[in-house]
Amino acid sequence: MPAFTALNRIRVMRLYRRALKLQMSWTPRYDVFRSQAMEIRRRFEKNKDVSDPRILNRLIEAAEDELHRNRHPDPYIRMSPPPLPQIGKY
Repeated sequence: MPAFTALNRIRVMRLYRRALKLQMSWTPRYDVFRSQAMEIRRRFEKNKDVSDPRILNRLIEAAEDELHRNRHPDPYIRMSPPPLPQIGKY
């Protein structure tokens, strides 16, 4: 049974994205965030060749637990920009 099924790929991608968003909550300055994002990427790349599904599942669960323990009490929520005013002839 292959370790990286489509479901596992989605779980890992979502986990990576959540880790980056969580780190952005803790680090509002982009220059500091960038170095920490590279560290997150390095940690994910270190385990990219795992082929055993049980080990992969254990790694994902450990990462989810770490994210849960390190969650921010007041997370950064990116607001979408306000809509531009309609300017035109009509």
